[in-house]
Amino acid sequence: MDESQIAGVFQCLAPGVPLHPGDSRYVDLSSVRPEVAGPLAAELTGATGPACRLLAGYRGTGKTTELYRLRTLLEAGPAPRRVSYCAISDYLDTTDIEAPDLLIALVQHLLAEVADAPAGGEAGALTTAVAELDRFIPRLELTEVLFPPGRPRVCGSLKGNENARHLYRQFLRPHLGEFAAAAGRVVAEVQQHFRRAGQGDLVLLVDHLDRLHRAETADGRSRTHERLFVEGAPFLRGLPCSVLFTMPPALIHAPDVDWEHLYGAAPRYLSPVPPGACLSGEQDALGAVLEARLAAAGVDPVQLFAAPELAARLCRASGGVLHTLLQLAQRCVTFAERFPIPAETVQFVLGEVRDNYLTGLRKGAYRDAMRRVAATGTLPEGEGTQELLDLLAVVEYRTGGPVRYGLSPTLADTPALATR
Repeated sequence: MDESQIAGVFQCLAPGVPLHPGDSRYVDLSSVRPEVAGPLAAELTGATGPACRLLAGYRGTGKTTELYRLRTLLEAGPAPRRVSYCAISDYLDTTDIEAPDLLIALVQHLLAEVADAPAGGEAGALTTAVAELDRFIPRLELTEVLFPPGRPRVCGSLKGNENARHLYRQFLRPHLGEFAAAAGRVVAEVQQHFRRAGQGDLVLLVDHLDRLHRAETADGRSRTHERLFVEGAPFLRGLPCSVLFTMPPALIHAPDVDWEHLYGAAPRYLSPVPPGACLSGEQDALGAVLEARLAAAGVDPVQLFAAPELAARLCRASGGVLHTLLQLAQRCVTFAERFPIPAETVQFVLGEVRDNYLTGLRKGAYRDAMRRVAATGTLPEGEGTQELLDLLAVVEYRTGGPVRYGLSPTLADTPALATR
């Protein structure tokens, strides 16, 4: 392999790049894990009124790619929808999000799309609705950014400014119900704008909320995940358009939470691919993902790795998380001193990952829980369980049969977890 091929491989293995429909690098994995885009499209279009749905999954399992597919299905259906995809990390700091922050970010996102959309009737009702909302946030001057020339200033004020967020929430707390109703009126008027333009009913796809960090809230009464998705459920579900939110996968296991009661349906889960699962024709599913990425660079796995088993080893070590697989392969390219990549490079990369995991998992409760997962394949209750899922130290597989749990394969053979 020459330097240009190596550079092409490195670029094609980039783990944080979602794929749009039609991309040759996309591999249909619906035969080894449940499909999400099609069923969600049916639920969102079949509802008699605004529907609210949740999509859980580890970061890097392909949720954004599936949301792009969902958008295409909704826009091309028999009753086409006007779909708005919102990467919430563009607007808010995912270490700290509460329902009011999310509502105002969604309003700003939609107002920016209205500014870019063809005019479809009078904007007077929308301007009035924005002015009503503006009275709840006078410091942020929302009315002035109805048709913003660039990034809405309100979002810049909330992202990366912890003091501003706390002041903002304190100001809104006595008026939260009225504020949410006013935000809903803005969203309703935006939907009317799109309908007048012949674009169909609005569907919001809100991504990157699965990245929300788990931490104690400032008042110490709950945690950030529960504050947004459980306590904030009436506000998230109360929008006057259909909406889908991604969510942290471990939150599915929050105790005493009835998700169907809160949102009208249980969260859907985009599972990691079970290592060893095969597509039709007995092709290894994870191997197919790796091959498709390398093919885009004009390279075959036999050119990249000194032995086929090395690529298979990375597939197993990924635990079926696509981001992890691509990241491991990319790190092998980075550290390889020669090509094809030799076994010692793969061993070094996997050892580095294992050591990093173990450094962050020194807490005794974590080790105890991981030993139980390794021994039983079930998820124990108690301290640390959700955190282990957050950290991907424990991987949850939901592929149509019984739910199965396993240690991250990079940890599975660690003596400290297997024998003590």
